[in-house]
Amino acid sequence: MTTLTKGQAVIIRGAAGTCAGRVFHVEEPATLPTISGAPEADRVRAIMAEWDIVEIALIEHAHAGRLVCFAALRNGAGQWRALQRQPLTNTTADTAKGATA
Repeated sequence: MTTLTKGQAVIIRGAAGTCAGRVFHVEEPATLPTISGAPEADRVRAIMAEWDIVEIALIEHAHAGRLVCFAALRNGAGQWRALQRQPLTNTTADTAKGATA
């Protein structure tokens, strides 16, 4: 079950700093598509399972005047990480009520 939704505004805090962005895409590892020329989806799913990844979110944000995108991964304990496994805090627009994704 995903905790973020496409189009949702988020504020991301991590080792690289803080940025405001929007969820571009969100998916569970089990539903990752097979992409021609990319590593086999089964291999990617196995790695995600080993890391206990239950949610993948692509976040778009402005950087140097351009829209860029990065992946955020949530594990079964609810912790978000970057692809390099650095901790991330994803704060949603709902956090005015204290919710953190």
